[in-house]
Amino acid sequence: VAPLSLPSSFFPPPLLSSSLLLFPLLHTELLLLPFSLCLFFLFSSSSSGPWM
Repeated sequence: VAPLSLPSSFFPPPLLSSSLLLFPLLHTELLLLPFSLCLFFLFSSSSSGPWM
């Protein structure tokens, strides 16, 4: 089970710094998600796939 109910002071500083380093990466991933979804829908609509 993920320790989500624990306070943030429980986490050691290396884990906190790594999560702070991962946050911009996750932010760019969330920014690129609609773009990749739009590309996927354009590709699926142009080609006749079984998901149509």
